[in-house]
Amino acid sequence: MSSDPATGVCGLILAAGRGRRFGGDKLLATHDDGTSVIQRVIENMRPVVPNCLCVVRSGDQRLQEHLESLKANWISIDSADLGMSQSLIAGVNYFSQAQAWLIGLGDMPYVTADTYQLICQRYVRDQAQQQAQAGQTPCDLPCIVVPEFQCEPDRWRCGNPVLFSHHFLPELQNLTGDVGGKSIIAATPERVQRLPVQDPGILRDIDVPQDLRPTA
Repeated sequence: MSSDPATGVCGLILAAGRGRRFGGDKLLATHDDGTSVIQRVIENMRPVVPNCLCVVRSGDQRLQEHLESLKANWISIDSADLGMSQSLIAGVNYFSQAQAWLIGLGDMPYVTADTYQLICQRYVRDQAQQQAQAGQTPCDLPCIVVPEFQCEPDRWRCGNPVLFSHHFLPELQNLTGDVGGKSIIAATPERVQRLPVQDPGILRDIDVPQDLRPTA
């Protein structure tokens, strides 16, 4: 599938975990307005990145049927128990021609649509600035956009989603285990664009039922 023609960005929603701490099926758990956890994630990402894909665990029939009801694109993988890296690899391979991937987590429903938009805008602006600085010379440099939220006056924390430009395809394809793209970020700090956002949702995931909160 192709990327968003306006930005070159494709979206990935990693949704292949078992939710053991939650007690299972946490992505199908509902908020007080009836929307599921994964539905919130899709509804916040999809208006910003129309070409988005959920990567789910093979055999998770209930989730797959729910995604069908939401008209969401999805693929399944057999290697989900080997860690988050397997979902990432499957996703970037599916969208291997994308200019960039915006990678979100299926258990983080409180990330706002504005945050997804700001991350994409930061990527587009970064590419435009590089092109302007290069003048007539084609310019396409690696870029990682990481949102961060100010928890305390002197403390910022990085969260999700994270955007990787296409230059990191080999590194993403070679990930192992359950650490996601953190190792790539740590290895290439000079390529990281930190983006302050007013969105505590970038730090909030759903691990246990108590993490679900009433709709404001």
